[in-house]
Parts: sequence; C-alpha cells; structure tokens
Amino acid sequence: GPVVVLGGGFLGIEAAAALCARGREVTLVHHKPWLLDRQLDAKAGELLLTALQQRGIRCVLNSGLTAIDEAGVTLTSGRHCAATQVVIAIGVQPEITLAQAAGLPCQRGILVDGQLRTAVPSVYAVGECCEIAGETFGLVAPCLTQAQILAAQLAGSPLADFVSQPQATRLKVSGISLFSAGDVSEAPSISSFDPISGDYRRLFLRQGRLCGVLLSGDTRQGPALLARLLHTEAVTLEALFDSRQPEPQPQAAESPEMSKPVLAVVGHGMVSHHFLEQLVARELHQHYHIVVYGEERQQAYDRVHLSDYFNGKTADDLSLVSADFFTLHGIELRSGCAVVAIDRQQRSLRDSAGNELAWDKLVLATGSRAFVPPVPGHDDERCFVYRTLDDLDAIAACARNSQRGIVIGGGLLGLEAANALQQLGLETHVVEFAPRLMAVQLDEGGALMLRQKIDALGVTVHTSKQTELIERQTDGSVVLRFADGSSLPGDLVLFSAGIRPRDELAREAGLTLGPRGGIEINDRCQTSDEEVFAIGECALWNGQIFGLVAPGYQMARVLAGHLAAESTAFSGADMSTRLKLLGVEVASFGDAHGRTPGSQHYHWTDGPKGIYKKIVVSADSTRLLGGVLVGDSSDYATLLQMMLNELPLPAAPESLILPALSGAPKAP
Repeated sequence: GPVVVLGGGFLGIEAAAALCARGREVTLVHHKPWLLDRQLDAKAGELLLTALQQRGIRCVLNSGLTAIDEAGVTLTSGRHCAATQVVIAIGVQPEITLAQAAGLPCQRGILVDGQLRTAVPSVYAVGECCEIAGETFGLVAPCLTQAQILAAQLAGSPLADFVSQPQATRLKVSGISLFSAGDVSEAPSISSFDPISGDYRRLFLRQGRLCGVLLSGDTRQGPALLARLLHTEAVTLEALFDSRQPEPQPQAAESPEMSKPVLAVVGHGMVSHHFLEQLVARELHQHYHIVVYGEERQQAYDRVHLSDYFNGKTADDLSLVSADFFTLHGIELRSGCAVVAIDRQQRSLRDSAGNELAWDKLVLATGSRAFVPPVPGHDDERCFVYRTLDDLDAIAACARNSQRGIVIGGGLLGLEAANALQQLGLETHVVEFAPRLMAVQLDEGGALMLRQKIDALGVTVHTSKQTELIERQTDGSVVLRFADGSSLPGDLVLFSAGIRPRDELAREAGLTLGPRGGIEINDRCQTSDEEVFAIGECALWNGQIFGLVAPGYQMARVLAGHLAAESTAFSGADMSTRLKLLGVEVASFGDAHGRTPGSQHYHWTDGPKGIYKKIVVSADSTRLLGGVLVGDSSDYATLLQMMLNELPLPAAPESLILPALSGAPKAP
C-alpha cells in the first residue's frame, strides 16, 4: 500500500527512495520550500525534486501533518493523503535527560569544552549528545574526532581542542549526485548551471576565500573543493567554470598535504580498498598523501556477490566504502579516471584527463579483465562480459527483450553468471570447453553431481563444446556454432571463460612480467622497481596469479605492513573455496585431484540427497591432503583446519565423510 514519509532531510529522502525501489507508492512531505533546505539552495532543491519525481516519488512541500489515522494522514492544507504506513524522519535530538537529572549544564546538548569535559570534574560527554560552542553534531566524522580527543585526554596525552570543521554530505540515493559542505546559506556566491547536462555548481565566498560548496550532478570536484575549504585557500573563477579537470591539480600543489610523500594507488576495487583500510589502521594516511585512481564511476564494491544486483540489491548495497571514508582520512579518490601512462624515471603518471601526478611510491591494483575467446562474432552487441556494474546494467537492458541466455564458461564465474541470468528470468544454458564443470576445483565425481543438481534447477549444461562462431540472425538473435557441428540459438551471450591480469601499464613502464602475463612481485609485493608495488589479480608471485579475493586481501595486508616497517611477507595463499552456485553448496580444498604421489582417496555419494564427498589422504593415511564437497559443505571448516594444521587422522579416515550410523558419533 501507499506510504507517507515525513521529513525532507537525508534520512527522509533515503527512506523514500528505498521504499520506492521496492515498489511502494511513496509521498514525501516536507515543511520547507525545498528538500534538504539546510544543505541545498533553491536551485539545487529544484533539481533534487525533479530527480525524485522522475523516480516516482511524489513530493509535498511547505506542508506538515496535522493528524494520522488508519486510512492515512491529514496535511496542514486539510487534504487527506491515503497511507497504510507512515515513516517519520524529521531529525534527531541530543539525549540529555540523564545529564539534566544529574545537574549537568545543558542547552540543546550537554555543554562541554574542547576536551569534551563537562562542568563536573571527571564527567565527559562525546558524540551526538554533546554541544561545543553552541553546535551539536549529527554526523559520524566529527564524533569520531571527538572520540580520539577524549581517548587521548584520558590517556594523559591530550590533543588539541576539538574545533568544528566543515563536513561534506552526500545523498546516498542511486543515480542522484549531490555534494554539500561548509556554509551554504548567506555568504556571497558564484554559480553555474549547464541546462544540457543538468550540472549545477555554487561556491560561497568570504573575503575571496571558499567557505561553502554545493554541487549537483557532476560532484567529482567535491573532495578537491573540500580540501580548499578546509585550508581556507583563495578561489578563482577558473575553479568554478573550468570543468576540464575533474580533480584539478593547482590546489594540491598549494596544500600542506604535498609536504608528505605521495603514495599513488592505481585501481579502486576490492583489494585496493582493503589496502586503503589497512593503511588507515596503521595510521599511514597521516604519513602519506594518498591519491587513488578508480577507472569506474562507482567506488569499490563487492564483485563476489554481483548476482545480488539482479536480486534487489543496489550499487549502494554492494559498496564497500563506508560513509565519508575518504574525507575523514584525507585520502583523495579520483573516480572515473584511468591512469594511461607511468614514467618510472620521472616518478610520475598521467591520467585520462591529461593530469600528471608526481609520486614517491606507486601501487598497481589494476585487477584483471574477462577473457573473451577471439571467435568470430564475439564483439556482437548481444555479447557481454560479467565483471562490472556497468556490464550488469547492459546485460539487464538486453535481457528485457531476450528469452534465452548462454554463458560461455563453466567455472566459478560462469556458474555465478548463469545464476544471474536465471534471476533475470531467462532460459539459461552453460557452454563449457572441458568435459566437466569447474574442472580446476572438482574431480569427475563432484562435477557430475554438480551437473545433475544444476540440471534439476533448470540450467542446461553443454560440456566438451568448442565455440567456433557466433552468428547473428536476421531477427536479431544469435546462434553459437560448435566444432562438432552442433549449434545453440540464443538471445544473449555472456563470456565467463577466465580472467587475464591487467598488466598493460606495467608492461609499457618496463616492469618485469611473467611469460604469460602478470606483474612479477616478491614476498613484499615489490615489482622489479623497488618503489612500485602490485597486489591482487594483476600480480604474479612465484609464477602464480591468484584469481580469488582472499589472496589479494592477504597481499594488501602484507604491503601495508611493509610500508609500516613491519616484518611481514607474502608466502602464498590457500586457494580453497566454499560457495553456493545456483543454490548448490560446493567446496574444494587442497589437493582435490589427488596428484600427490602415493596419495589415496575416499569418496561417498548419496544419490537421492544429491551429496558427493571426497577426501584425499597421504600414502600412510596420517594426513589430510585435500577434498571435494558437493551438495553438503557443512564439514568444510573442520576438514580445512585438519589439512592446514596437519592434524592426525582417525584410524578410519573415511569416517570423516561417512554419515554416523545407528546413533554412533562421527569421528572428530
């Protein structure tokens, strides 16, 4: 049924957008002439109103509620608005009841000084409940700063008094870009509006200094302008009207940050962002001026669960970046900006906007790209790869006019892509060159069981098929022609046939690569240039490229530790996997194929329940070497720890995977 949301602040708008995205009919009521009246001016408010209305959200401004009943709400105009639910999101009030009862001086919040001390010795207040110099705080960033100051005070090593700084706020509604910081109310300002792109920018000035920023549409300059605001730098008309450089360089040259060594990070995916978090955990963001280049428009997001995007999750849901992470820690992110060249001699790089950056240390976290077999027709408009959110948007658009989807590749990523096509409502087929699915992780028995379970779920599997041609038909569909003479018609093709490291920048920069690609690194993640590092799927360690996120995270921790002068080294990674593919539990660990000389294996199959289990043990049956689990992976954690810690096996190793019979306990 219809929903009324009261409150046109951030919480109210985000609640309205979330409800609308779930198919609810939403009316947003706000008592001011425009939404976000504290953060926006009338023009930006008008643009926001239009964007919300285009999403189907009805907005009623200059109004409140006078009554709520079972049928809905009554507005101040007297009009009745039907609603089965009412959401009240009209802000927060500092909780001061306890402080007042204790006799502490309070106004809007609990009064404290710059060290968070109240009027009573040994009593402090911190966060949203406190008030400093007439100001209360509803954002997390200043509250965290207060917590640091209070912790230092209690530890006997006080920091400087808390001073309120301009805070940047962004709207977390997919597709609506707003950035607001500082004083956007009464100061003189200069503004610009592009009626074609819809981009609006307004800068507020006092005595030639920037004191407020308001961006709508293109918000890429937000972090750079915030840095100017925080450092009270002079601003020129060029900063407002010259949009050729989304992250202009001049202010960086004037900033105290530039007295720090520059750590440039190329790529902002899962591994790169984990690396940034590890730097922050070691307080290295205070030592380095960190600049991050993200080729995609979106900040780092969870690629492991991409298929959830077709199951109701939004880009914001998949995001790995906490609110205000970059602003809070002084890290500069340049999204939608690719690095196109590296000059190791000059210790500089050039980005796609033509800007150059001098660096002291460089981290390559460029990841991998999907491998697309060079078969004729692979570049047809109905052929896609399954790697990014932009890829998924394109796939979803094509799927609206499709009946049958085909995935080329029957490995981990291929089956995940098949799951995505099923969620889009397509008849789904998987084409695999090898004679079985997941040939790297599963043996024949496990792959057979997986195929049977996937077939039962309505996904048709074609193994031992070599695609030789993708042929476009007159009706717009395509036909896959196979080497054995057979064919398979479809409307949409997804390539998920493996990955290749993105090492082009390193190659052009003269760094050492492996014979089959990948940037060679040592145990400290250093490349052949000691000031250049590589982590994640672009890196080659001891001849091996790791295509899972866990080893990349381990590299990120090792590199952050190395930069912090910790004694740490990358020594390889466990490639064990446990996941659900199309709802089927699958796990593989260690020497799953029994390639160790003299090894023995035990396997157990429960056909009716669709369960297959196999373990590989040493020749003397004392150590667990690996295993495969399909249909039931509940034993995975126990078996993995037995293998990794070389725990002794029971006298009958097969008891580890056989079900307990007649009430007998299962072997430990």
